[in-house]
Formats: sequence, structure tokens, C-alpha cells
Amino acid sequence: MVKILHGDTVESYALIPRFFDKLVESNPGTCAALEMDDSCHFKFCFMAFGPSIEGWKYCRPIISVDGTFLKCKFGGILLRASSQDGNNQIFPLAFAIVDFENVASWTWFFEKIRSSFSERANLFIVSDRHLSIPKGVLRVFPDVEYCVCTKHLLSNLKLHFKGPLLDKYFFSCAYAYTVEEFEYHMRCMKSVCSNIRDYLSSVGFEKWSRAYSHRRSKVAFTMKSHLTYWAENILRLEHEKSRRLLVDPISTTEYQVMDVNQQFIVKLNVGCCSCRVWDVEEIPCAHALAVL
Repeated sequence: MVKILHGDTVESYALIPRFFDKLVESNPGTCAALEMDDSCHFKFCFMAFGPSIEGWKYCRPIISVDGTFLKCKFGGILLRASSQDGNNQIFPLAFAIVDFENVASWTWFFEKIRSSFSERANLFIVSDRHLSIPKGVLRVFPDVEYCVCTKHLLSNLKLHFKGPLLDKYFFSCAYAYTVEEFEYHMRCMKSVCSNIRDYLSSVGFEKWSRAYSHRRSKVAFTMKSHLTYWAENILRLEHEKSRRLLVDPISTTEYQVMDVNQQFIVKLNVGCCSCRVWDVEEIPCAHALAVL
């Protein structure tokens, strides 16, 4: 019954070369590659559809990669790469089947991605903490910022630490815009897991937290397109918040904005606010909109 539903594994693998030929022929712009080992047996294969390659130009300069085991006669690993479009949704980029998840296979996958997709400034690569991935990134993309997926990192944390509200405090740290906000939530997390700061520090705060990442501020700036529904909705909500704020000019380009009992400084000439939301997202925060 399984063979009837899913086909024969041996026959399917034997058809990969012909499938790739037809794939490239019928889908303009598609990239496909097949590599054999010394015994002329299947080792790696890669494919990226033409629409994915073209659509990459309009995505955020972020590539998320991951691997999963294949449950078939030959085993192996399925690798995938995806990005995020202007509407904040997942956009598939490329897929590969490799024999093992190691430095050689990830390096090969990244080389195919580099040769298939156009280069982007301020590129980020995000993954779980598999040791082979950052090594492959360093070999192929030495100047790219490498980050750790927060969901995978939290799963690893839970193997070593237990405590109430761990999820809440961790994600509050990850998504904090300022170092002060990050440190507040970190202290809360330490109150339930005393050694957790040392563990996360060994990972590198800059690899998973917004407050410590210095290059994240150019992500939205590189998206040269009209506002999406997602971005318009954010602006609409921020504009509603801005109605209750008080603004005092400091100079022609610098303003002090009072938000309840907090004070923020907006600098129009450099497009930033001391809350760091405008800096990070490249979408004006409520404080900036109050000035504008």
C-alpha cells in the first residue's frame, strides 16, 4: 500500500536526472544540480525554482536554513532554505537532498545558493545550532551575519533549564529593542534559572537578541517596494498610539516625545528614535509619527 501511495524509492531516485532536465526545461530560470560520489552513486541534489529565484529580489535579505531526516530506504537529509517576503510570510527558496548533515553537505548547499541567487547587502543567515551550519556559512559567506533561530534555541534551553515563565522571559529578551529592556527581562529570567545568563552568553547575545544585533537595522531599508498590508497595518496602529503623545522640539531635526512617564528622543535627520523601534524595523514608531 505504501508503495502504491508514494511510489518506489529506487525508481524515484533513478528518475532524478530526467526530472531535473524536465524541471529546468519547463520552468525558465530554474537551477538544478546533481552530484555523484566516486562510485557513481547519488550523493547530493539541489533545486531552486525560477519564481523563487526571481522573488528573492523582493524578500527581506534573510535566509533561514534547516535540515530534516528522510524516512525512506536510502535515508539522507532534506535541506531547505527560505526567506520572508514583504508581508512577513515565509517564502521558499531552495531544497537539497544530501547523504549526511555535515560541513561538506552544508558547504555544497550554500555554494549552490550563492551561485543561483543574486547577492544582497546586509544578508543574514538563520538556523538552529547544528555545528556544521556556521562552518559552512563561514566558508561560503564569510561576511554574512549568522544568527540562531530563537525557537530552536529555546528548545535547547529547556533541555538544561526548568522554570515558570521561561518562555515568556526568553522571548521578551529576544525581542527587546533596547539593552536596558533586555537586561530587565534577563534579570527576571535569572530569578527562575540562576545560570541561564552564562549559557546564553556563550551562544552570543548578538546571535539571537534584537537589542544586541547591530546590523539588523538595515533589513527593511533594503526592501525597495511599496508598503505591504503587514507594514500598512503596523503604521496604522502606531499612528493611533501617536495621538496621545506630547512633542517638544529640541532643534529643527530633534524632538523630545513624552509617552506617559517615559521620555524618548526622535532624530529626523538620521531616522531614529531612542526606543530603537524605528532603527530596527525601518518603519516609523509612534514617537516618530507624533513628530511627523
